[in-house]
Amino acid sequence: MGRSFKRVVLYIKYMGVLSLVGIKQDSMLDNTIVENLIDRLTADANNGQAVISVANGANFDVGEMVIVYDCENNFETAVVQSKNGNNLTMTQNLANSYLKGSMIGKYLGVLDTSSGGKYLRPIAPELGTGADGAFVSTGNATWSAEKNYTSVLIRNGHTITISGNFEVKCQGSFEIEAGGKLSAKGQGHGGGYGGNYGTSGAGNGGGGVYQLKNTGHGGGGAGVASGTEAAGGGGGGYGSNGGDGIYSSNYNDRGVGGIPYNDSAMTNKTVGYLMGSGGGGGGSALSISGSGGTGGGIIRISCRNLIVNGEIDCDGNPGSDGNTTSYKTGGGGGGAGGTIMIVCLLGATFGTNLIHSRGGAGGQGRNGSTLGYYNGGAGGNGRIRIEAGSLSGTTNPGYGTGFAGGASGRMKYGWYVTKEILTGVESIIANCIIKQNVTISQNLSSLAISGQANAIITSASSFEVGDTVIIKEGNKLEIKKISSINVNTLTFDSNMENAYTVAGSVIRIDVQGFASLVLPGQNENFEEMELREVTDIGSSQYEITFSKSVRINGDDRGGSRLVGMVRLKGKKTGETDNVSVTQINWIWF
Repeated sequence: MGRSFKRVVLYIKYMGVLSLVGIKQDSMLDNTIVENLIDRLTADANNGQAVISVANGANFDVGEMVIVYDCENNFETAVVQSKNGNNLTMTQNLANSYLKGSMIGKYLGVLDTSSGGKYLRPIAPELGTGADGAFVSTGNATWSAEKNYTSVLIRNGHTITISGNFEVKCQGSFEIEAGGKLSAKGQGHGGGYGGNYGTSGAGNGGGGVYQLKNTGHGGGGAGVASGTEAAGGGGGGYGSNGGDGIYSSNYNDRGVGGIPYNDSAMTNKTVGYLMGSGGGGGGSALSISGSGGTGGGIIRISCRNLIVNGEIDCDGNPGSDGNTTSYKTGGGGGGAGGTIMIVCLLGATFGTNLIHSRGGAGGQGRNGSTLGYYNGGAGGNGRIRIEAGSLSGTTNPGYGTGFAGGASGRMKYGWYVTKEILTGVESIIANCIIKQNVTISQNLSSLAISGQANAIITSASSFEVGDTVIIKEGNKLEIKKISSINVNTLTFDSNMENAYTVAGSVIRIDVQGFASLVLPGQNENFEEMELREVTDIGSSQYEITFSKSVRINGDDRGGSRLVGMVRLKGKKTGETDNVSVTQINWIWF
């Protein structure tokens, strides 16, 4: 008697859960973007405990299988045994520990049914290499280039100043103690200088995206004056308008406040569009007026989790006051706040307005020796964006949040799981056949010789140690795993069987199959499947076959169930195309 043969095709239903539909192939065409059903842990969950606290327990049903994932490498599946509000009790204790902000869901990723039907990879976290080790402040310091820390601790009484536009990457916790500060205050566009006797009597417009004088663009406009009059400079604009300066006689003499630019997501990454604009200088016909304040700079952080008990300060500087004199002088406009962009893989806790990007106050003008006349306009607020799995706290101004592409967060891998497939046998050979669109492909930059394990490609930035790749030229094709990377040289786990010219390419495989065969009522026991075959099916698509022999432990008289799972590698910074899965087939013998 030969083995029986069954084939099923899995598809993603409208609500985001994979279901069995016999031999019908999935077209994934529903003309909508379907968000994955996902939640976050609201408290740490340690290995050995069975209770998980989530934001909304109504998302889950008793008896349902879910994935618990730390957004990087640790994951497991669990079955909900009972619910008590937002506390879920699993049928078995957790095998791993998960921090607040970790993901839990029925599948993790996004289904795009609007453009051909495909399951999209998530956005991967970029937490750096950790090459700079653990940082613990010992006093005030200035950072002026990208940092790659394993952890950051800024202690009480210490200020770390950010000078420039670069990212601070941290693989672990980024913590600022009470009394500690991370600052880019006044590190943005410069302010205009105040007008004075002997020149035109007009201050300069503040520096900013447009850097124009006397009109309301990014930088604050300058105050102008004639005769014996004075006017304050306009405040710089960025996330909101800068205030207008106050004039002594002629409305048109006032410095006009700068206007907003960029957007809440800060999609324009040009340096000029991320720094706060400077305030305009005040004007005086007969003496020296106040100069405009410098705008706030740029703070960019990527970390695993964030704890702020101290301060993150990206404010603009205030404008300076008019000169002490017996004449009228205008105050300088305040600088606008700058940019704070924080991407936190898990939880972010930051208190009440401890993170801020406020505009600087306008400087005070004078009527003779008396302050408070012809003041400069206040700088506008900056922009703050925080992406995190769990958010607790407020900022000034309020922060924008959300994730690109409809995803619920950043994660190294996306996951989805089939419904159970009842097999009634204790041992099977499971095959998972996946159609994947090619997105990461690099040409060889020099000849690769058969019998050697190294290949030099045009850029290795999208490859990592451990990646499985296809080496292909014409009809020649072989599968390798990357064991090391040195600049653009890839070293594989075994020697190449063929020789390749510069017309050859190295293609990254972004999917991995898993299979579990257990008795009904048992938790899944997923095993990684072995890559068996890769077929070029044209139109930049490959059919990738994984296989695994799985067997249950125990009495199978009650039947057995096969559950399959597919892991999809996340999208790294700089990768413009989406890795996507357009079809999944499960075959078992």
